[in-house]
Amino acid sequence: MVTEYGYLVAASNEMHRAYLARHTAAANLARAANLGCDTFRELAQDQAFFSDISMLAEMRKRNAAEVEAIVRVNTLAVPNLEVLDAFTNFLNAEKRVLIASGMDTDLVEMLIGQANQLIDQVRAEQIDPELMRAKVGQLRRIACKVADSLRRQQKHELIWGDIWKLTIAAGGCAIVGLNATSVVATIGLSTAGAAVSGAIGSALVGVGTTIVVKDWFDGS
Repeated sequence: MVTEYGYLVAASNEMHRAYLARHTAAANLARAANLGCDTFRELAQDQAFFSDISMLAEMRKRNAAEVEAIVRVNTLAVPNLEVLDAFTNFLNAEKRVLIASGMDTDLVEMLIGQANQLIDQVRAEQIDPELMRAKVGQLRRIACKVADSLRRQQKHELIWGDIWKLTIAAGGCAIVGLNATSVVATIGLSTAGAAVSGAIGSALVGVGTTIVVKDWFDGS
């Protein structure tokens, strides 16, 4: 299914494929970094994306109780299967949204697995268009610097983790965009569900901003 955020889906797919092929040729890491650099630069200029984030933020506020029901954390000594199943069922619905958008299945599994680990962060995540704008700008700078490091043939094995994080962040951006489009209605995801997906995407974007790019020539 083609959407206005098809370019984010395509870039996420290509970055993930390049990452998976990293052992075949170092050029695949450079390709992934260049894709990230170009994609985050394009996204930074996509005003519709940030408008959609504002919409998701408003959806979260208006559906606070429903959102909490999806992401509430079980604090009981004995696991509450109803609580666990609510988020698991939601993630299964999210998988269908991402696959319907054209995202590679193995990438979807990676993103959903990461989202599952970030449940506490997703619960607390405040969808904020200006904060997201700052994160996208930071991701662009990081990806472009990683790409530059690879062009100078620095130690590729040290950059594998950075490419993985950039891929997670690109996928997070795609999740945010897709859940603000009509694709969610075709899968039956609720308004509250779309807001939770926006929080998931925002949390995944944050993974990429934790990268500290080093210059392995000078040891810094």
